[in-house]
Amino acid sequence: MKTFNFKNKSYGRILSEISKYLIINKKKIKIINHNQVKFNKKINKKFICYHSGFPGGLKKKKFIDEYFKNSKKVIINSLKGMLPKNYYKKIANGIII
Repeated sequence: MKTFNFKNKSYGRILSEISKYLIINKKKIKIINHNQVKFNKKINKKFICYHSGFPGGLKKKKFIDEYFKNSKKVIINSLKGMLPKNYYKKIANGIII
């Protein structure tokens, strides 16, 4: 099990490093200091969007609010988006935060 430290590192760069590690090694990882991550200036313009399935059911929430409310969910969903669409998604569920 490899440990990744988020302290004073850019969010996107550390996630791309983790996704490369998961593709190559297929092992479980542990993430520490995920509350001390460094974001860029564009973070206030980013939204997490999802749809309820009903007409007019598009929901938008600010990324930064969702990150500090439930960072584990946001990190795992971001990693799943960076991984290929096959069995690597199951590996992303085994991340320890």
